[in-house]
Amino acid sequence: MNDKSSPLYWFDKPLRYTDHAIFRSFERYIPLIHFLPLNAKFEGMREDAYCFSYRNQVSKVYIAISDSGAVITTYYMKVNLNNKIRLKPRMIKPSKYPHKEIELALMEYA
Repeated sequence: MNDKSSPLYWFDKPLRYTDHAIFRSFERYIPLIHFLPLNAKFEGMREDAYCFSYRNQVSKVYIAISDSGAVITTYYMKVNLNNKIRLKPRMIKPSKYPHKEIELALMEYA
């Protein structure tokens, strides 16, 4: 099977992450996965990337994989009770929440 838009093509191939994808995953609190799950769904093509979605314990995760198997970016959308879609997490102002300063510093370091 050579159809790269199928999750069956990717499930046994180890995923490599670009620096951008690693940074975005840490920034958005998305765990890194080593293989595409079998329950992933093909969402379409974006430029030169295959976009898939899968569910983890928290929400629906979107992942963009290049033709060579490198993960370009990851992000997730969370649906609230009113079925409105919003991105998460939001940036926290350190001046407003001084107790979050250590957490922000750790995320910038990662």
